[in-house]
Amino acid sequence: MFSKRSFLWFLMIAMAAGAIYFANDAIRYNNKLESWITATPAEFPVDLSQPGEYEGALELISTRPCKLTFFLKLHSNQSIDRSALKGLSGNVRILDDPTDPLHILPLINEYYDDWPENSDHILTLVRINPWNVGKYRMRVSVRQGAEKLKDIKQTFVVKYELCGLEYWPDYIGKGVVIIFGLACLIIGLYLYTTRPILAVVLEPEHEPV
Repeated sequence: MFSKRSFLWFLMIAMAAGAIYFANDAIRYNNKLESWITATPAEFPVDLSQPGEYEGALELISTRPCKLTFFLKLHSNQSIDRSALKGLSGNVRILDDPTDPLHILPLINEYYDDWPENSDHILTLVRINPWNVGKYRMRVSVRQGAEKLKDIKQTFVVKYELCGLEYWPDYIGKGVVIIFGLACLIIGLYLYTTRPILAVVLEPEHEPV
């Protein structure tokens, strides 16, 4: 049978190992989060001021983020708001097979007209839930252009959008590391302060007769 001290030693070592495991796991997951934030699944030039078709590559690296958001990035020195998109219509096709599109989306969703944009030069067009990881093609078809975009250089950009739920595994992992670390510290202090102390008994010296 284990003594109390032996059990506490075993528990402390197990928690230390668990803390190391969860710390490594948190680091790996944090790297994934960073890759989702910095990833740009698609980016190619377009001109949404007039009818036409534009095609570019789309590469998805994860299904975990909440949304894929399609933006129009404007290369202009002037401040431009969503009114510049007035009159714009068309669709976006996600292609796995040129003859059988996976998704067909409207080029612009008016629902986002009241959204505050993060930049004067980035306008939200449409959002969609991520699907299977892989490489695809995107085809942007402009049926009617937005005249206010004329003579402005434009780039069609796709980014992952994180809603906050993606951070929970990271928070939980770091919380477990803190709890295990504190438990190891408390157990270690207890074992140290209650360690057995060896008493050395010195026999008195006898004077020679």
